[in-house]
Amino acid sequence: MMAILRRKKLRTRMGLFFVLMFVGSVAIILLSAAFGRLYPDAGPALPMVLSIIFLAAFLTWVWTLFDQNLATPIQAVANHLQARAQHDSAVPPSPEMTRYLGDLVPAVEQIGRSLSNARNSMAESVAHETTRMSSELEKLIQTLAVLPLGVVVCSGRHTVTFYNGAATVLLNEGETAMALGRSVFEFTEYGPLLEAYNLAVASHSPDRSVTFLMENARTGQFIMGEVRLLYAPSTVDAQPPYVLVLRDASFETRNAIAAGTLMADLFVTLRPELAALEANLALREQSPSLAADITVSEALLTRTHKLIAQVNNMDAAYRKTREAYWPLEEISPTKFIRAIRSRLDGVTLIAEGHEQYRLNIALSPMASLVAQLARLIAKQHNARALSLIIREEAGMTVIGLGWSGQQLYYDRLAECIAAPLPDRRTVLTGRSVLRLHGTECWPEEDGAGRYILKIPLPKTIGQHSTKLATGVNYDFELLRRPPPTELIKAKLSEMTYTVFDTETTGLMPSQGDEICQIAALRIVNGRIVPNEVMEQLVNPGRPIPIQTTNLHGITDDMVAQRPTFDVVGRQFHAFAKESVLVAHNAPFDMEFLRRHEAGIGKSFDQPVIDTVLLSAFLFGRGEKHSLDSICERLGVRIPEGARHTAMGDTIATAEAFQKMLKMVEARGIETFGQLIAEFRKHERLQKDLNTDLMQI
Repeated sequence: MMAILRRKKLRTRMGLFFVLMFVGSVAIILLSAAFGRLYPDAGPALPMVLSIIFLAAFLTWVWTLFDQNLATPIQAVANHLQARAQHDSAVPPSPEMTRYLGDLVPAVEQIGRSLSNARNSMAESVAHETTRMSSELEKLIQTLAVLPLGVVVCSGRHTVTFYNGAATVLLNEGETAMALGRSVFEFTEYGPLLEAYNLAVASHSPDRSVTFLMENARTGQFIMGEVRLLYAPSTVDAQPPYVLVLRDASFETRNAIAAGTLMADLFVTLRPELAALEANLALREQSPSLAADITVSEALLTRTHKLIAQVNNMDAAYRKTREAYWPLEEISPTKFIRAIRSRLDGVTLIAEGHEQYRLNIALSPMASLVAQLARLIAKQHNARALSLIIREEAGMTVIGLGWSGQQLYYDRLAECIAAPLPDRRTVLTGRSVLRLHGTECWPEEDGAGRYILKIPLPKTIGQHSTKLATGVNYDFELLRRPPPTELIKAKLSEMTYTVFDTETTGLMPSQGDEICQIAALRIVNGRIVPNEVMEQLVNPGRPIPIQTTNLHGITDDMVAQRPTFDVVGRQFHAFAKESVLVAHNAPFDMEFLRRHEAGIGKSFDQPVIDTVLLSAFLFGRGEKHSLDSICERLGVRIPEGARHTAMGDTIATAEAFQKMLKMVEARGIETFGQLIAEFRKHERLQKDLNTDLMQI
């Protein structure tokens, strides 16, 4: 019978359902009437009561059949069609579930294939048209990524829309990390930048640049900034966007301050000394007896020697500020060797074993010094070829010049180091260069009649080495987007989201369980922002049960030396600032966070979206809403070993959230207020956490 039913059309099956209901209802009425005739003493109400009872039971049975075989499968097909509209890998309902839907499932699959083909065709067309532009943009991005200058592009409202790796290093403010969509004033001094921007706007010209100097309060670095407008201000856009170019000006700024201080000290120190010397000389000239007095002459001589010593000390201090002007930078050995060879004439330099090392040096001064030493060795030993050796020794990188023959005379070496470098690219002596790098040089015998002149480089040299970070993040849509005036009216597609997940010691925060790992990433304009991530192990202050370790793999040893959540919580709060928090089963994670609000001195009062509620709204309560089920339904793949890790679950949640957000917008839900209103309809499944934020 069931096999025959499966072969019928869907319309026929629906008709048979109603025929079954009609036949069943008539049969129940006739049976109830017959029952009444068999028991006439029960009164005329018995047939009616029996009819109602049997009809209710019969219709419940029919509804159960309808729900199991038609309503639920149709809802599953509808959910699949929604998911298929977003991606081609959506998992369809099982054939067993949809066996009574007739031609509906093949029709849906045909629509899905047509949609996929159309989407793929459009994607191919767009990809073909944008390949060249993307290639050129990628080249530009790669160039800006490794540029040692910090580059930040801001909207007229001072919102960050682009930044490169060097900018994140220069504007590192501890807990607050550089991020798209945030105010640039979170990372810079308000006054100097705003004044420079206003001057640029007042010029009404995009060609004028305005420079300013500011200090990073956390690192003590002096940063030179340059503001240049992207286009001139107009009546339509009185606050044009601008490019902010940054560089580390600590060396020249500190040296300028030191030089100014020396000049001030010079006048303060020398003026009274010279006045006293002048007065003594005048008295001596006026009195012949004083002129012949040996005591007066000795006093004058002593004061003169003191004056000369003070001048020499100040001169040495001034020279030191000139030496410190040269910043150290990370240089490849190939570049270093090329710089040395360009300074040598008639001496061949053979490089040995250098490929795997990086040199933290001031390139021009060090290359000039090594070239001068090479010329000394070649002249003393009549050598036409020297070896340049770069290798690791005793925890230091050693630069060495190797030759065969006799030992190098120490007096000649000392003279060479003391002499000014014959290179107009520098104004230093060899001794200054060694002092700049915190090192010395000396010759050693290397065996078999070979000698090496060694210059060891400490791993960490002073505080003026440059650090280069790579990576570029940008979203130029933020240039034209004004901030929402009200949270309830904010468009979902334009909001910034922080997706996060925690791993804990257990499931009961009220009984002392704690966070042992937290991970987060940011979504801006519907796009996961590369590099804007946070992943941190946390010392929970209590042992992690073995059964919990078996789940997420975090052991007591892994967290023993990690910071507590009082530290990590402040970092996460700064990371998630001015964004909507997104988590799977958000009440669980938020309870852990809010228990630490007093300890970190911050409140997690941001809006919250729970992907459980989002899934319930989209797919109905009849579906499963675990993270695994949602990801399987939407075609989100969780890599092997990533499940039940904070970052693995965060990435999976973020990718699923992105797809569900598009499905929400396809239903006409565009604002945050509209979405929360829908969430309130599913509070029996999961409590919405935005009650205190929004009264809808």
